[in-house]
Amino acid sequence: LQIAPALLNILFTALVGGLALAFGLAFGLGGQDAARKWLARGEASASDAAVRISQAQQANNDQARAEQYRAQQIQAQQAQAQQQLQAQQMQAEQLRAQQLQAQQTQPGYQQPFAAPDQMNRPTQ
Repeated sequence: LQIAPALLNILFTALVGGLALAFGLAFGLGGQDAARKWLARGEASASDAAVRISQAQQANNDQARAEQYRAQQIQAQQAQAQQQLQAQQMQAEQLRAQQLQAQQTQPGYQQPFAAPDQMNRPTQ
């Protein structure tokens, strides 16, 4: 609906203009006390709204910082876990290599047979 923003702008401008005219007439025609009270209420509600908005923004900022900190912690934990996994894999490979080397140095060690698919290949 492309018409709605234009209508809202016109209605808001008319409302603000109407309020300004009403307060101007109230001050000019002798209703100054009532107009002051209404203005004071409006200012108080506007300042209260500003305080609530600022508190909500601060809470959102705090929550965003906390979530960012948690995300960084999780990322660091994942990186550490990955490093530990890589270290364990390297240790396992080193252990296998040491065991194989120890087997090969034992007396009476024989090379394992060739795999079955390699046995039927013609030699060149």
